[in-house]
Amino acid sequence: MNDRCIICNNLDAEFTLEHIIPFALGNNNFSLRNVCKKCNSLIGEKIDVYSTNNIMAELMRMTKKVPGHSGKIPFPFAKGKTEDGFTVKLSLEMKPTIEPKVSKNENKYNIIAGSHDEAINIAEKILKRNGKPPLSKSAKEIILSKVAHKEHPRINYSFELNINMLKIEAIKIVFETVVYKLGTSCLQEAVVEKMQNVIFKYIYEDVLDIEFLNENVSFIDGAMFNSIRDALQVTFKEGIFHIIHFTVRENDTVVTVIVEGMLPMAVKLDTVDLINNNSLIIVGYPGNLLINE
Repeated sequence: MNDRCIICNNLDAEFTLEHIIPFALGNNNFSLRNVCKKCNSLIGEKIDVYSTNNIMAELMRMTKKVPGHSGKIPFPFAKGKTEDGFTVKLSLEMKPTIEPKVSKNENKYNIIAGSHDEAINIAEKILKRNGKPPLSKSAKEIILSKVAHKEHPRINYSFELNINMLKIEAIKIVFETVVYKLGTSCLQEAVVEKMQNVIFKYIYEDVLDIEFLNENVSFIDGAMFNSIRDALQVTFKEGIFHIIHFTVRENDTVVTVIVEGMLPMAVKLDTVDLINNNSLIIVGYPGNLLINE
C-alpha cells in the first residue's frame, strides 16, 4: 500500500510532505510523505487551521516566536473593539490606532480616524469624489475645532475555542503517528481504518463523527508532563517540546498527546497489540529534535 494515500487510498497520487504535528505549532521534521496533495490541502484548511489559529496557539506562537508557512508570527491582539463599537488596531509595540470609519446622515459626514491628518485626508477624498473643491485652511480649522477625543479607550477582544476541532486534530496526530511508526500496512487494522475514515469523512463530506470523538478523545491534566519538559529543556535546550506517548492497558491503548498550543489530550484506541507499551515520540523546536523510542 506504499503507493496509496493514507487518507483517501488514491493510487498514483501526487504526494506532498504532511506535518504530523502542524508546522505552525513548532514542528519541522516529524512528518510523512504518504498523503496526497489534495488530502494534505484539505487537512490544512479544515483541521490544522483551527489548531494553529486559536487563541491558545497564537499566544504560544507569539511568545515563542513560531512562524507559520507564510513566515509570519501571529499577534492575536492586532484588532479589537472599543465599548462603543469602534475597531482599534494594536501594533506590536501595543500602540493603538482607531480604524477609520465614515458614516453619513443626510448631507453631513461623521469621520472616525486615528489622527487629525487622517481625518482631513478622508474629508478631502469625500469632497473629491463628490466633485467639490479642496478644503480651505479655515475649513480645516473649523473641522478640527469639532474634533472629539477619546483617550485610553478600553479595548475588548472576543475569542472562540472549538473543542471538537481540537479533538479531531488529536485523532489526526495519533493516526499519522501510528502510520509513521508502523508503516502503511497498519491501515488494515480496524482501529486505524476507523481513524482514517473519521478524517476522510470530515475533510471530504463535512461529516464530523461527534460520537466517536466524545467516546475516544478526552482532555487531561497535563501538569505531570511539566517536569518532563523541564528535564528536556535542561538536556536539549529547546524552546518547545511536543510529546506523544503510548500506554498499553488491559483492554486498550491510550495515547497521550501533549502538543504546545493545544489542550493536553488522551486518545483511546480499542487495541492492545498495535503499538508497544511506553512507545514515545518527542519533537523539539527550533532545533529539529526528534526522538522516536
